[in-house]
Amino acid sequence: RWGDLTQLLADVAVARMRPISEPDDTGDMRGDMEAFILQYAEEMSSKPGRQMLADVIGSGSSGATVKCCGFTALHLETLRKRAIARGEAGFSIDEAVDTVVAPVIYHILFEDREPTPDYCRERVARLF
Repeated sequence: RWGDLTQLLADVAVARMRPISEPDDTGDMRGDMEAFILQYAEEMSSKPGRQMLADVIGSGSSGATVKCCGFTALHLETLRKRAIARGEAGFSIDEAVDTVVAPVIYHILFEDREPTPDYCRERVARLF
């Protein structure tokens, strides 16, 4: 089914990355986004989080990376819909990925450090 060990590891990592609950509801869009990215940065910066990212990226499987991106997009869509339901303007999912999520992942993968809470909040401020 998996073809080789890297595919198996990627599949296991994707299964572990699957969200088990919705992002926290803080009462406003910016607060929701900050809570989301702070938790995301902490989880992905942990040793297991880094290993999961390495397994997914190292597998060379576009299916695994697409699933991981889909999980993040699903959370962002939940935040966007929640904001709109409260009468807030909402935000672009693509812009949130480019402005908030991608720089955080870059720090984790290529600078080998957890983005600070201040850095995460600054990224959210740039989005809004």
